[in-house]
Amino acid sequence: MTHQVAPIYVKLRAKVFAFKDEKAPAGFPHGVIVETGRADGVVTLLALSDGAVGMILSNGRSTLGAGKHVPTARAAAFLGATAKEFAPEMPAASDTDLPSEGEVRIYVLIDGGVRAVRGKEADFLENRLPQSPIFLAARNVMAAISTSRPV
Repeated sequence: MTHQVAPIYVKLRAKVFAFKDEKAPAGFPHGVIVETGRADGVVTLLALSDGAVGMILSNGRSTLGAGKHVPTARAAAFLGATAKEFAPEMPAASDTDLPSEGEVRIYVLIDGGVRAVRGKEADFLENRLPQSPIFLAARNVMAAISTSRPV
């Protein structure tokens, strides 16, 4: 990657990947992380089982606390349920490197581990990959975040 990655982004991202929810039911994701590589950096969407939802950008900007808004919380819950459906078929993550431009990486934190898939954003958008429903659900969360208003 040729762009800068802010130190705060590295810290927040590490915290999200280390998240564990002792209250989450067995077999249900503790979190879903969807990362998309862009020309100017990486967009990381997070949806955690404790209700934390947000986006962090590799330049250090973030939108956190979006899970407090009902439409976003609903979209995030659907994302978690969708990820739960596909997680058993996803391989364990071999790395958590940042995606390159045009690439998407989907991570599911579940049962004490991290499962992951990667592919071209266009392939996820065109529903050409088995895990496309996770990516499409994540895009709905992003849309909900962008239109969230305080209640």
